[in-house]
Amino acid sequence: MGSAAGSGWLTPLVWSGLLLVVSGLPPQSFVVHSALWHMTIGQPDQSEVLASFGTMSECDCLTKCLTREDCLSFSHVPTDQSCTLYPVRGNVDSPRPERIRYRAALAYLGDWCSSAEDCLLLTSGGGVCRENTCSCPEGRVPHNRTTCGKNAHRRR
Repeated sequence: MGSAAGSGWLTPLVWSGLLLVVSGLPPQSFVVHSALWHMTIGQPDQSEVLASFGTMSECDCLTKCLTREDCLSFSHVPTDQSCTLYPVRGNVDSPRPERIRYRAALAYLGDWCSSAEDCLLLTSGGGVCRENTCSCPEGRVPHNRTTCGKNAHRRR
């Protein structure tokens, strides 16, 4: 008798539910939305690619992303059935080969957002959504993609 995963009886939705239990991510991070912002059709910088796969359905591409905590978005190109996973959402004019789908409630500083909730989980220092971009609160500056702090060059 094969394993549960090999037997085919667990659907991607069930796998996502199991991942929710073991990953510690909130339920909303397993919701996927289509990007609402304008993207530049093109190839992304390789530093923004987690993994690429050829000949894969969009459902399988979604499952690949949801099974990785470091995957915040993905693109699926229907013409060649390719799948690309990204460690960031991206933002306006981010080059992508196709419109992306992104995970709710998971965004870094600089990523596109629709509400403050998108910016809270992956940022410390209280990330806020300002003009559809995860940003630091007034009076704070980004130290990296996750941390806001005091401006070291600020006069006292």
